[in-house]
Amino acid sequence: MITLEEMQKLAECTKKAGILAIKLREAGLNIEIKSDGSKVTNADKELDVIFSNFIRNELNSKDLIISEEDVGAGNNPEAKNNESFWSIDPIDSTTSFIKGYPYWTLNIAYIENGVPTFGLIRAPQIDTIWYGSVGVGAFKQVGDNAPVKISVREIPTDGAVLMSSEEQLVPRHVREELRIIQEIKMPSSIKFTYIAEGIADYYTRKMNKACEWDISSGHGLILAAGGSVEFTDAEEKFQYGKPPYKAPALLARGKTPRGKI
Repeated sequence: MITLEEMQKLAECTKKAGILAIKLREAGLNIEIKSDGSKVTNADKELDVIFSNFIRNELNSKDLIISEEDVGAGNNPEAKNNESFWSIDPIDSTTSFIKGYPYWTLNIAYIENGVPTFGLIRAPQIDTIWYGSVGVGAFKQVGDNAPVKISVREIPTDGAVLMSSEEQLVPRHVREELRIIQEIKMPSSIKFTYIAEGIADYYTRKMNKACEWDISSGHGLILAAGGSVEFTDAEEKFQYGKPPYKAPALLARGKTPRGKI
């Protein structure tokens, strides 16, 4: 379990890293195209090193680390026998970061026995962070204000709010089944935070549209905030930490009303 003290240390680390990322962008980014067609910058790579070194040297963790940039460099670490490990996506929605849009994020998660039990999501452009550990709780902090405890809300029976990716078209039958009255489209893992702090009720994502580091921090945050995440349409039970790290379709949700499934 990640303690409150460890979460606060990681929060401070990511705050400094977010400031650095913005400075690197202002100085002019080196942009490369990865084999999957996505973009990566020198900021992604520098933050990846910063987070890995912090986990090793400041948290004194010897657990495996699986990061998007490490895998992108050709390494394929694997979590075996349900070993605990860290999952890092140094900058999620790199395109938004490059363009200076507000909703790119820094992401760190910790997985135990195949389940994320800690998730941290920071949005440097709006100076906001969300983090949570199962058994400890979930928190939101804006700027230098004190962290505020957050939790998912009970899903309204008269109409729910759905989060989805900008490029994703959610089928009509899904919206009808979930009784959706509003859909909010956003980039990056910040979609999970809307559920964790009780603004929205569901987040749905298609299969093969994300890797595990895209969802692990949000998964852990929602569990810490009292919600749930289920994987759908998977050919077999999904396991974090296994190459090729592709996540199946998922449905994250707030608290189901009593008497409802």
